[in-house]
Amino acid sequence: MSPHRRFPSAAHLCKWAGVCPGNHESAGKQYSGKTPPANRWLRSILVQMANAAVRCKASYFATVYRRIAPRRGHKRAVVAVAHRLLIAVYHILKQHQPYRDYRTTDTGQRTQHQLIQTLQHRVERLGYQVQLTPIATAQPPS
Repeated sequence: MSPHRRFPSAAHLCKWAGVCPGNHESAGKQYSGKTPPANRWLRSILVQMANAAVRCKASYFATVYRRIAPRRGHKRAVVAVAHRLLIAVYHILKQHQPYRDYRTTDTGQRTQHQLIQTLQHRVERLGYQVQLTPIATAQPPS
């Protein structure tokens, strides 16, 4: 049986598998929630798959992990990758097409401009003023 017949959307499948982000709100303030109790066997396999996927250097899932892990930690980042993996599996089975990683370029890498701005803000927070001027490239002798 295809998953798209049993689950109307990828979000429903992720909820059933227990890899969707939990929500907890009280008095208008949002707290980080636990993932819902669900199919623990599928969830553990998805987490193992996610751990393997984040070790591939040039993959979309590794990029997602590297973006989330510094802020949220290893375990939450792996669950987020497991969530993305299950969404990809759902669409692969629904559309009957092989997986293609369209985002093989590392979107986590900063451009030179972003890196310059980040370093400039760090130096300014230390109490120094920075003025950047590009260095003229050396011309080869003719």
